[in-house]
Amino acid sequence: MSRVLNGRTDVSPGTRARVEELLRRHGYRKRGAPGRHAALIDLGFDDLDSPWVVETIRGVEEVAHATGVGTVLSAVHGRSGDAREWMRNLRSRASDGVVLVTSALEPMLHAELRVLGVPLVVVDPAGSPALDAPTVGRRQSVRRHDGHPAPAALGHWRIGLIAGPPRLLCPRARLDGYRTALERAGITVDESLIVPGRLPSRGFAGCGALLDLPGPPTAVFATSIQMALGAIETLRRRGLRVPEDMSVVGFDDLPADGRPRP
Repeated sequence: MSRVLNGRTDVSPGTRARVEELLRRHGYRKRGAPGRHAALIDLGFDDLDSPWVVETIRGVEEVAHATGVGTVLSAVHGRSGDAREWMRNLRSRASDGVVLVTSALEPMLHAELRVLGVPLVVVDPAGSPALDAPTVGRRQSVRRHDGHPAPAALGHWRIGLIAGPPRLLCPRARLDGYRTALERAGITVDESLIVPGRLPSRGFAGCGALLDLPGPPTAVFATSIQMALGAIETLRRRGLRVPEDMSVVGFDDLPADGRPRP
């Protein structure tokens, strides 16, 4: 394919014809070819229902704008029909690159992007995808930093965890970090203090389950700021104060946690 695209002569006529037919079928347009639109980058998310999405959009837009590149925002849902529609739109725009913020990258999408010759970067994938695409992730460890001490450093010994969906890499990594942090502090991990928390519930149910235990924790670690805010709301509704009655720590650094943007 590379030889055909670069006009090399060391390709048999039959192979050249088959490659050119595939390129026409998939709508491939060579980068820099006449008639292409202005420089564009597609930014695709599974969904657009998180404050972290807003911060990611802000960061991509700032960098793209500084280099004279436009940004097209899309919600690429897991349903195959939606993904194929997004691919058709991408093909018509002749985008220069794609940034996908997704929990899972469909092999079909990756294969078509390769045929189109569109560079791809995957942000925060669910695991380590077996794809030749660069990925960008976040440090998932739980540690003391930025002047915000871990609960154990404040004298807490019963520290609950509101975990995220286990199918995703980041909640699993944060759960491992929680266990490691407790072990380093000399605290035995109490499995009853680890409760599931789904992002849509924002930690309401998880914090409620911890408070209903015979021996509730004195501190809660939530694996996302959304769930930490949900936990704080649960405590407020039960007449408890933060941090006087219970300490709450969340993971992520978003404006929603009340700290100023750097």
